[in-house]
Amino acid sequence: MILDTLVQGHNTKCEPYARASYASVCQEWQEFWEKKTFQRLILDPERLLDLDRVVHSKNQQRIDHIEHLWLRIKLEEYG
Repeated sequence: MILDTLVQGHNTKCEPYARASYASVCQEWQEFWEKKTFQRLILDPERLLDLDRVVHSKNQQRIDHIEHLWLRIKLEEYG
């Protein structure tokens, strides 16, 4: 299938957000790519407030796709 080929050929280290644009192709692709995109989320405190907007309201199904959620906190340097 085309979608499986795109997943295998996509390098998330080089282009971590590029595959999100595939979700705009059609409804079937949106469902497929959102499952991949929201499966593992890494947030920092600045983006934490965006989580509610992204996974709730009309996008309620996105929260069901989350399997792993990391909160990345940067500590101040100390001696």
